[in-house]
This record gives sequence, structure tokens and C-alpha cells, in this order.
Amino acid sequence: MYAAVGFWLVPKLLRAKAESFVADNYQRTLTIGDVRFNPFTLQLEVDGFSLPDADGEPLASFESLVVNTQISSLWRRGASFEEISLTHPYLRPVIRKNGELNFADLVKPFPEEPPPEGEEEEEPPRLFVAQLRIGGGHAHFEDRRLETPYVADLKPLAIEVRDFSTVGSSDNAYGLHAEAGSGASLDWGGSFTLSPLASEGRFKFENLDITKHWAYLRDSAGFEVTGGTLRFDGEYDFAAMDSGTQFVAKLRELGIAGLGIRRIGEEADTAKLDAVTVSGVDFDLGKNAASIEKVLVEGGSVTAWRDAAGQLNLANLTKPAGEGAAEAEVAVQTPAPAAETAPPADAEPGASPAFSFSAPDIELKGVVVEVEDRQPEPPIRLKLDPFNLRITGFSNAPD
Repeated sequence: MYAAVGFWLVPKLLRAKAESFVADNYQRTLTIGDVRFNPFTLQLEVDGFSLPDADGEPLASFESLVVNTQISSLWRRGASFEEISLTHPYLRPVIRKNGELNFADLVKPFPEEPPPEGEEEEEPPRLFVAQLRIGGGHAHFEDRRLETPYVADLKPLAIEVRDFSTVGSSDNAYGLHAEAGSGASLDWGGSFTLSPLASEGRFKFENLDITKHWAYLRDSAGFEVTGGTLRFDGEYDFAAMDSGTQFVAKLRELGIAGLGIRRIGEEADTAKLDAVTVSGVDFDLGKNAASIEKVLVEGGSVTAWRDAAGQLNLANLTKPAGEGAAEAEVAVQTPAPAAETAPPADAEPGASPAFSFSAPDIELKGVVVEVEDRQPEPPIRLKLDPFNLRITGFSNAPD
């Protein structure tokens, strides 16, 4: 009887419950292939799972899922799994034109209700997973709010988590590897806890083609990037506590090769830089501070000009071509002293300190600078080759 229930009845009930749950709550048709359960090893296998989005396209799917339950669940007073393995999962997060995320549809039938007044929030359910593995994954992301929708794919996507627990009794070590096409890769590993919510680890990004993803940042940045390959690696430490959020990050090095920048709507690059290297970046959210040990720009060219109306192209880099002609003339003058960043004497206690930033060593080496003044007739042209610049001790501190 036990064998018959486990081998035959359990898979049948799981399939029926899953299909009716999706149909009743989302009015969608769930597709499930084979469902198998071994009552003696407590292993569940599910093949060919696919949940459609509201538009009929896949929202989430996977080729196979294997779940090995441990008998220790009985004395651990919580679900305990020896292994959860997911093969070829697919996720399709889409931000619709109205700004809504398609995955938000999954929680709409279950509005969150605040706990009764005076009643403490429940602790997360006890859960233990010795090993969680995801292999051959594919994440397809779309943002349809932009005039030209932004599309990005991460594949293959691989994740491994070891000794996971919701009760804080383990390190919850994890590792993630993903590729974004064109040779770009992301490696991210470390550990985390859920109570309190905290994580520390390391990350490394290689060979990211900036032009393939710049469309997502183009409108907010205000200028065009026509070339560049990005790499960076570093470490982070994050904790969410009652006293506030603590986040510290350190970038050992960030490098961009072949960076090209131009004004939106123009045909020629304003700057082409062979190599940009930023090293020793420290960011501390609690101290509201950031510092950079060294900024080095090596090789490349910069084109600077002033038009007949007195407009400087570098000053108007973030304005689309054709705008700004009617604005007041941009004069080259000694800048006024920057406003002090220290809080006023009568600031309320506990007010957030102003953001502090320092970059004590900024250097340009071997850059060609072409300068043109179009106000005189004929225009005056200069070529500075090589152009070397060194700035030391930069900081926005009031002293």
C-alpha cells in the first residue's frame, strides 16, 4: 500500500494540484511532463515544466528538477533536503511599458496582510538544503519602457549553494557563474545568512561589451557610448540590521579598453580612450564616503571645440545635438568656490552627513587633444600631442 501510494498516487496528486492551482489563480495552463516519486528514497523528479506569461510566452520553465528529501526533517523540525538540482531553467523577466514587472502577477492573487497590531512577525520557516545546483540556465530580460526596448540574455547560468539554512546555523556558501554573450562572464561567490540578512563575498566581471548594454543607461546618462569593453573585480560586505543598512565594497581594479564617447545625435566621437583604469575603489554606505586610489587614462584622443555662439562641446556632451543653441554663452572663467559639504551648525542631530569623495591621483598619459575655436574667422586650431595631465589630492571635503 505504501509503495502504491508513493509511486502512483503522489505524482498524480502533485500534477493535479499544480495544474488546478495555476488555472484557478492565474487563468493559465501549466505544462508538466513526467512526475516521479520514490517513497523509499524520498526522491522527487519532475520533467518538462513550463509556466506561461500573460502574453502566452514562457514565464518560467525547466527541463528537469530532482529533489532528494532527508529523513532528518523529522528531528530538525523543518524541511531538510540532501540535494535540489535544476537543469536548464529558463526565466523571462519583463518590465512592461507601464513599469510593471511580469513576475508581480504571481503575487497578485495573494495580497499581503499586515500582522495584527501588537503581534510579532513570524520567523521564516525552517529549511535546510545540503546542496542546491542550477545548471545550464538561461535568463532573458526585457525592459519595454524604453523607446528601443532593452534586451539582455544571461546564458549559460550556473549556481551552486552549499549548506543552506534559514535558521542561521550554517554559512550558506554560494557560487554563481553566468555568461552574457560576446565572451562576457560573471563570477560571484561568498556566503549569506537570512537572520539577520547579511552577505559577504567576491565578484568578477570580464569582457563586457558596453555598447550592447548602454541603451539601458543612455537616457539617464545623456550621452552615447560607441565602444568599450569593461572588466572589474572586488569584494563586498552587506548587513541589514535594526540600526540601519551596512554596505562596504572594494573594487580592486576597474578597466575599460577602447572607450568611445559622443554627444547623442552627432556622428563623430568626442573622446576615444585606449585604456581607462580605476584602482583601489572603496565605498562605505554607513560613512557615506567613497575613495579612489588611482585613475589612469592612457592613449587615445579628445576633440574639444567652441562654436560661433560660444558653446563648448564638452560642456554640452549630455545634451542631444541641436539643443542648447539659445542658451547663454558658456564662458571660460574661474569657478566659484564649491559650497561646503559639511552640515550646518544648526543641523538636526542624526542628519545624514554629506557624501565625501576623494581621488588623490588622477593622470592622463599620451592623449592627443585637438582644440578648435570657431568664433574667430578663420577658426583657430591647435593639436596637443602628447597631452599629459596629473591631478593630485582631489577631494570634495570643505577644507
